[in-house]
Amino acid sequence: MEISEFMALSPKARMDFAPVIAKYNPASTSAFETIINIINRCGFDALNIHFKMGFLLNLASVPNSEINKQPTTMGILKDAIRKVLTEEAQRTGRDIRFLDTPARVIETPAQAKYNDIRRVERGYVQGVHKARKEAGNGNK
Repeated sequence: MEISEFMALSPKARMDFAPVIAKYNPASTSAFETIINIINRCGFDALNIHFKMGFLLNLASVPNSEINKQPTTMGILKDAIRKVLTEEAQRTGRDIRFLDTPARVIETPAQAKYNDIRRVERGYVQGVHKARKEAGNGNK
């Protein structure tokens, strides 16, 4: 699917391609504006994406199996946002690592969303076991 075909979809149908939402609170408006521009260029209506406690969008932990449903647009969006987050982390001296959710980890959608939010809130994405332990969903 090309971006022109993607743009022809309804806003609701477009959002179905983004299984995505996790918290990212940018340190600067430049990173925030950059991500908004990326989203708009890829055909998402940024104003319709949920805002709460800062900007909610992180594709870093979306499994590639989800990306492959829409490889052109979602792949571009994921890579571009990873690049922005990495540059922002380097600029502010924070350490950020991305982890695609391994296929062997079985989580309900609610658990996965909660765990992803907890990982991103801390400014890093580390091993699944450690993140689940911190979230209170694993062995303590």
